[in-house]
Amino acid sequence: MPRKKTSPKKEPKSGDEPREKKIKVSHVSVEDEDLTESKESSSTPKNWPAAYENMKTMMEGVVAPLESMPWYQARDPEQTKPEERFRILVALMLSSQTKDDQTLKVWNNLCKEGLSIDWVLEKSNSELSDMIKSVNFRSKKATYIQKTATILKEKYNGDTPDNLKELAALPGVGNKMAFLFLQSCYGKCDGLGVDVHLQRLANRLGWVKKNSKDADKIRIELESWVPKEMIFEFNRLIPRFGQMKCTANNPICDECLNNKICPSAGKC
Repeated sequence: MPRKKTSPKKEPKSGDEPREKKIKVSHVSVEDEDLTESKESSSTPKNWPAAYENMKTMMEGVVAPLESMPWYQARDPEQTKPEERFRILVALMLSSQTKDDQTLKVWNNLCKEGLSIDWVLEKSNSELSDMIKSVNFRSKKATYIQKTATILKEKYNGDTPDNLKELAALPGVGNKMAFLFLQSCYGKCDGLGVDVHLQRLANRLGWVKKNSKDADKIRIELESWVPKEMIFEFNRLIPRFGQMKCTANNPICDECLNNKICPSAGKC
């Protein structure tokens, strides 16, 4: 039988290939779409580079309470002692659903008393709970801190793990605290620490699905387009802006440089 003729495969024209967009964070106009970043996808919000730069401008010279918190500053891993790392981890554990100034006050008092793994394990649960009574969920946090101290002493020779998986598995820690801890103590920017401020701003700016409340889902959605090299600054800038400008109640929409590109402007 004669062979059936087959048409040669059509090679795609170079002009048919999708053009890769590039994102630069130097523009403050959404109309400028010469924005570079290898991660950019159809889900990348067009307003983010402009909104981000505007937030940086508005926060120049502004000091937020967050900047006083122990985990805000980046440390040299080689110069940071295990005891200091443990103290910073405790500060993060105390901070959950508690105002920064109250967290800092309680943490400073613990440090004055000699906060360390052994010190924590010498206390009864009720003693430790009383010492941190100004923070929310004090009983639960006292239990978490003591359980974590036990694990660190028995499994890590009195130090803290330097990776997300083991840190996030510690009682009362989780992903957000682990990311912020790694950034502060080990110089690792492995992911976004989604706190109430980043959650609120991401929703207001339309950076995530409407009314997203799950911190891990918000983080995954944001990390799909936030340039990895900008994670460190995202973890520092956005919560500060949320504390000082785009507050939960009465945000300064009229004065905000983002009021023309924020879908929630004047509606909060």
